[in-house]
This record gives sequence, structure tokens and C-alpha cells, in this order.
Amino acid sequence: MRFRILAGLLVCLIGANYSYALEDEQWPIPNTYQDGHHSILIEDGHEFNNQLSALFGYGNSNSYLCSGLNDENCSNASQFNFNSILPICSDEKSVDCIVGFDAINKKGNIDSGKFSKYTQLNHPNKFSGDDSINLPNPESPSIWNFSNSPHNNGNLYGLTVGINGQFTKGSTSASWSSFYVNLQAVSLKTGIGKFTDVNGFENFPKCIQTTQVTRTFYSCSGGGAEEYGKYRCAIQSTENGNCYLNHSLPKDMIFKVNLRLSKEPNGWLHGRVFNPEISIKNSNKMVEMSISGIASEVPTFYSGGQFNDLSKALQDFWTKCLPKYLCPSWTRKFGSDPNNDPNGATRNLQYKPKPYGEHVIKQLSELLPLTNDKSVAVPSRWSIRTLESNEMQGANGCFKKGNGLKGIVSTNATVYSEGPPEYSGDNLQYKVAAPHLRPDNQEFRGSYNLVMRSDVARCVYGFSSAPIRATIQVVNEAGINSIATTTISEKNDWLSLAAYNFTFSSPTIKVNLSQAKNQRYTISCIKGKVTKKVTGTKPKCPKGFKLKAS
Repeated sequence: MRFRILAGLLVCLIGANYSYALEDEQWPIPNTYQDGHHSILIEDGHEFNNQLSALFGYGNSNSYLCSGLNDENCSNASQFNFNSILPICSDEKSVDCIVGFDAINKKGNIDSGKFSKYTQLNHPNKFSGDDSINLPNPESPSIWNFSNSPHNNGNLYGLTVGINGQFTKGSTSASWSSFYVNLQAVSLKTGIGKFTDVNGFENFPKCIQTTQVTRTFYSCSGGGAEEYGKYRCAIQSTENGNCYLNHSLPKDMIFKVNLRLSKEPNGWLHGRVFNPEISIKNSNKMVEMSISGIASEVPTFYSGGQFNDLSKALQDFWTKCLPKYLCPSWTRKFGSDPNNDPNGATRNLQYKPKPYGEHVIKQLSELLPLTNDKSVAVPSRWSIRTLESNEMQGANGCFKKGNGLKGIVSTNATVYSEGPPEYSGDNLQYKVAAPHLRPDNQEFRGSYNLVMRSDVARCVYGFSSAPIRATIQVVNEAGINSIATTTISEKNDWLSLAAYNFTFSSPTIKVNLSQAKNQRYTISCIKGKVTKKVTGTKPKCPKGFKLKAS
């Protein structure tokens, strides 16, 4: 039985040994395993999966868990994949590590966080890195204490900075495929004192090695099902099955993460950060990088119910998308298979797509009118991640050319275009979609930030080094310009554009860049009896000639 006490904003679950504040970050995924239940969940969160540092080897049709590149158990591996969650820098020469983590309030006061602990001590999948080949030494998510920057549930914050990549045996360097930074406001919920939950699942992310007669392979699980339908963990710990609950990040607080890397991340970043700023300084064979910004609020979309109780329009959604594999789903009912179980009254399904791409934008746009155009929660997020290779496939060539970081696109929309903005008809276009209303029926207001290197913008448009002018439009589904506040600036070789305070459901943001034609001038130059006219933006007389007096 569940009671909601509005005055105290507290939810108490009778028979459970815990309670939690009624906040959007703690909206629990409904634990619905009954026959016939169908649900759709679209939320930010796929970037929170990287809580485990591990090194995987591949060779001879086998896969291995490796403690290092020279692990004897991985001697048959020729290819390695890794996920390294970066540690705190131990000294000024350390690379691929976290230098510091700051909170900056409205007055500009800086509160430097104090590192408290790593969340996964003595993790069984921890491996040895190798600085000589850019294979970062790994750790686990870290907990920080901010004495002067509390959130509503304490002073603790969780920070996860990581790098994914590959290494081929015989190569001189590991390649980095992705880079990510996630931070959350957290509080400690004491665990049950076991490494596994009541259902036998690991309480923290973990991989195990299995050897059969014909092959060797690894499998990974974790996160535990004990919290499912009850509360939301930001980070799980190896200690006692502890969970660091996810809470609301302070509004208007700028968080800044300072890093020291062995090389600069490549490509584009996607963010759940309002007004992101990036600083990169290359020196002494290392890269000093800082990322800062304010947390975003990102609406969660959920639609669930027994199939026979759904509206005909929602029943039709499932009936059409399942046979065409347009809504690949998982289940809370063991053995449920939509292909072998076409009867909606007997199968149990949950569709949880990644929040980007034309396909999911279209689906959400179709679903919103059927579900009152309202979100179930609007949790705060602060995250940065590298755009995946499949997201970059259709990107303009200038967005992919060369090394180093090209830019970042950030939005608080539930779903968004894959990749960087699309260059179409002299516009950089970016589509977003979200419920029009918050759970309390208030309008949800959108934000969009585009920050890119000035030389990348000039490459796209074929511009010279002269100053760039820009305009931003937010165009709604009817092709009408939505009212939005926009800002544009160019400094330190970065172009920053923003649009915010616009409404949803599925607008398109259009950025147009232009450059004024340079004024050309003509002067007369004289040398003896010879006169020459010279035309240009900054005309100069040839050698031996002087400017003729007017």
C-alpha cells in the first residue's frame, strides 16, 4: 500500500524499511510483470550504464576478462576493448585523471569539492592500464563532498568520468572511441549486506568468466533488481550492496570538472548541460581540459497499462510496430516473446529506446497526443558524452574532418536528432521533441546550445576568417516561428549559440550563419610618371610606388 503525504512530500511504502523524498529523480520504473502489461519508457539514462571499468579480450571465437594486456588467461586475444573510469590525479604529472570538481554559485563563489571515496573498492574486474600506449589506468565512480554547495538531500555528489576504446595487439597506441562525464547529487542508502539482491542479481555491475567444453566467454550483469519499482540508484557500490540514491541537482549552480588527459577527445559531444563551456589547453604532452555548465531538466515519457485497457490508438501502435521490429522490447515476464505471442493479453513488454534519432522523434510525436502530452517526471541531469559512430554517419564532412574536439550540442528535450546539426539549405537544423506539459500541467520550456570551433563552422559554409553573423529560429510543427530567447557569441576560436524558453512538442531549431562581404577599396599609386590603381579589402601600393595624393 502506498500513501502520498503532500505536506511533507514524502512517500512511505508500508512493509519496506526505507522512505525517500518525492522528487522527480526518484520516480521509480513501475515493476509490472503481469500478463498483458505493455509500457513505453523514454528517458535520459543510457549514458549512466558506464559504471564498470573492465578490459575485454577477443580471439579464436572466444572472449575473455583480462586483468591487463599481458594477462596469461588472455594470451590468445588479439583485440581488446576497454572501459576506464578515470581516477583522481595523484600528482601534477598524472594524466588521464580528474584534477578537480568545482561548484560555482550565482555570485561567482567557487566551492571546490573534496574527494571522499571510490564506490567500488576491490572491484573484481579492475585491470592494469598502460600510460605508454594511452590505455588509462581505471578506477570507479567517485563520491565528493561540497561543504558550501548542498542539495536538498545532503552534500554528496557522484562523479563518473570515463573513456572507452580499443587496442589491437602489436599496435603502438590504444584508440579512444568515446568519452563521457556524468555527475549526480546523491545520498547513501545502506544496502542489505549482500552482493546479490533478493532475485539473485548482482547488486553492483560485474562481469564473470565462463569456460565450457568448446568455448570461453564472459557475461556482465549488475545494478540489481531490488530497487526496481521502488527507487532509483545513481551509483551502486561494492560495499554492503549500498546504493547512492539519485537526487535533484541545484538550479543555477555551475558545475565544473577539470581533467588532465594524455590526448584530446575526438569528434562531437552531446550534453545534458545548460550553457556548456569547454576549455582545452595542449601542453607538455598532455591536455588540460575543463567542462562546465548548469544542470538541465529532462522530461521522462511513460505510457503503460494492460493491453485490453489501452485506447485503440495505443493498441494500434503496438500492433503495427512489433511485427516490423520498430519497437524492440524487453520483458518482466520470463519467456515472453512478442513474435511467438501475438496476443496482447498474454505478453508482457516494455519498449525503452535510446533517446535520439528520427525514428524515436517520430514515435514520440505520435504518442504524445494519445497520452495528454504530459511527462511523468522531469529529473535534473548533468552529463556529457561523445556522439557514437552510428550517430555521426550522416554528419557533414567538416564535422568529421581532422582530429580533436569539434563541438558540443546540448538540449533538455526528451528526444533529439542523432549526431551534430544537419546542414540543409544553408541552415544547421536540429530536431527535438518532448511532452508539452510537466506532471503538474505547467508548460515545459526547452533549451538548446550549440558550441563549435569557429574553423569548423567556416569549413561548413566556406567562410573566410572575417567575423560570422548568426540567426536562430525555433520552428514548430506547423512551420510557425516559436517565441524563444537566443544568444550568439564568438570568442577564443569557439562559436556559441543558444535558444531557450521555447515550447514543445516537436520543433526544429534552425541556425543560419552568414558573413558580410568585405568592402573593397581602390587606391592610386604613382612611380615617376607611371600610375597604377590597386583594388582590395586592404589595398597597398606595390614596392617602389607611393600613394598618389588625392
